This record gives sequence, structure tokens and C-alpha cells, in this order.
Amino acid sequence: MRGNGSRAAALMLSLGLCFGLTACGGKKEEKAAGSPAAESVAAMDGMNIEQAGMSDESFKPADYAWQRSDKYEFPYMGVSFSLPEKLLSKMDQKEIAMFDDSLADEKGGFRYFLVSWNKLTKEQREAEVKKIGDGYTNWMKSLSRVGTIGMYASDMTEEEIKELTRCSTQKKIGESSDGKYVYYMGTDPSASEEERGLIEEIGVTIGEREEMSENGASVPAGQSMTASGTASIAPLSTKTIDGADFSEKDFSDYDLTMVNVFATWCTACVQEIPDLEKLRQEMKDKGVNVVGVVTDTRDESGEENQEAIEKAKLIQAKTKAGYPFLIPDSSYLNGRVKNLQAMPETFFVDKNGNIVGDSYSGSRSLKDWKEIVEKEQKKLKESGS
Repeated sequence: MRGNGSRAAALMLSLGLCFGLTACGGKKEEKAAGSPAAESVAAMDGMNIEQAGMSDESFKPADYAWQRSDKYEFPYMGVSFSLPEKLLSKMDQKEIAMFDDSLADEKGGFRYFLVSWNKLTKEQREAEVKKIGDGYTNWMKSLSRVGTIGMYASDMTEEEIKELTRCSTQKKIGESSDGKYVYYMGTDPSASEEERGLIEEIGVTIGEREEMSENGASVPAGQSMTASGTASIAPLSTKTIDGADFSEKDFSDYDLTMVNVFATWCTACVQEIPDLEKLRQEMKDKGVNVVGVVTDTRDESGEENQEAIEKAKLIQAKTKAGYPFLIPDSSYLNGRVKNLQAMPETFFVDKNGNIVGDSYSGSRSLKDWKEIVEKEQKKLKESGS
């Protein structure tokens, strides 16, 4: 079974954190699934996140560490392992916390993917940080590293790995069958002999990695099927954050529509909206449109979240987004935008609401999005859709 880290995944992949090529922040290679945003949203048109009322929510990072499990599996690393009971006990007591971190590359894979074990003081266990801003990053940096297990691009040097992991002792434990990655176990000499020994006792199995394509599922153009089994978001009957009706018919005026899924608290999501508006302006006469879907405007009970709707209105106004921001319908677009593992996430639909092409996790630059849109347009034309 996969590691019991649902709370960790929910937060780390949600604070959107904002990771990845960024599932939050993608002007260049940045943090991927599992690591929170390192920067707060800059002021937009004279208004910042604090003024928009989005900086109030806080959480205890220690509560979102990976929890006890008989076995942990990381399919994109091709790694599984079991932990010694004494290490699990220290995790239970929050004396040591287990986290993961990764960096996406430009091809939708990873530059690195690592799991770390870190000592927690009482103050660090009780600390609360804001969801928006660099509080989480600073909290993570304050932790004393015990050890790591990681997968690294084969062109990374051991010195680079030591600096990245904050573990000056590194032991190579394997490499991928295709030669693209090497695996290391690291320990920090400043940790106690007992703590280092617990890391060295970890039983690691290295197998085949699950590949990612463009940070999403790659399927033939015109025949896209998401992990949820959704091939189309039609029929669709929902509303924009301003209360206007929106259905699959609204896609009919364009050959291709980019659907950008985000949340009001996601830093990188908000940061890229001005670029998406520029993209819409440049591509609308070429048959391309953009719509946003604001996931937190509908809460877990299925009711509309008025607070999130008001925040979304502020974001739309201050980023000057001229495209509609949608409230998910009760089906969450036939399940397509339910339980996403990263935000922002972007996919494409044709004029009938059928999902086409690839899905993309993380934010990107205007230049990158233009290249992606042109590629998806070409694939759509070649498919005859």
C-alpha cells in the first residue's frame, strides 16, 4: 500500500502549494509536488494578498508530516521502503518528522525527488505558519536534518546532492534502469549516532519508476482520459463567480479552451493569472479561449463558499482577468477537478467540452504556455477533432 500520508499530501500538494514546474510558481524549474510555495504573491495593481484577505489562514506544519505506515511507496521515484519501529515511534511522538520534496524538470519529470527525516523541537512542533507566504519554507529550513533517501538526475554531482539535502554523508544505493537517475541515502553527522543508525536501518527497494508526461497523463489527442476516468466535462451547468450561467455551449465559439484549475489560496496560481490573460488576448483570434475553475468556491459539503467567491472576485479584478472564473458544479466537472493532487492544474477541451491533449500541473511563463497551446492546437487539428 502507499504510505499513510494523505494529510501530508493534502496539504503539501495543496498549499499549491504551490509547487511545481511548478505547482505553484513556474517561471523556471521550481518546487514540484510536495513542497509549499516559497514566496508570497506580489502586490497586484496596488493590492496584495493581505489586503485581499487571503493571508489569515494558518496551520501547524508538524501536523502534516508523513504518518506511520507499514510501507511507504513513491511510484515516481520507483522507491518503496519500510521504517524501523524505533523511527516510527519517534515520528508518532513528533520527535522526528518525515517530509518529501521534489523539483520538476522541463520535460515533466523530476530533477530530484527526496524524502527527509528531521528533528523537531517543542517550539517547532507547536509552531503555526500562514498558508500564504514564506512561513512554511522558513519553518522547514529551521529543522535539523537527520537523513534523506533521494532520487537525483544522474548529472548532479555528489557535492550538489550534499548541499541540497543538508546531509554531508552520502551513500549511493542504486540507479535507475535507464541510467537517468541515481539514488543516495544521506545522513547528517550532527545527528546522534542512534538517529543516523535508524536511517541506515531503512529497508529500501528500488524498482521501475512511473513516468510522467508533461506533468500529467499523456494520451492521444482527441481521446484524452483523465485519471478520474473523465473523457468530457459535458454536460456542464454551472455559474461564474459573478452568477452568470455557464455550460458546455460556451465552449462552442472556440476550437480549443484552456481550463485552468486553481484555488484562491494558491500563490503560484494567482501569480500566473496576468500571463493567462495575456495569452487569451493573443490567442483569442486564433480560436483559443481561457476559463478558470476556482475549486475552493465550493466547499466539502457541496455548498458554495461565499468567502472564497468574494476572494476570487478580488483576484479577478486585481489581475484584470477578462475570462470567466467558474464555480465547480456539484459533479466537479464530471469528476475532472475533484481531489486534484496539485494546483494549478490545466487541461484543454474542444468546442464540445471533450477533454483533449495533455494535462499540465503547475504554473508556467507566458512563453511556455504559448508553446504548449500551439502544440495542443496542432495535435487537435491532426486528430481531426
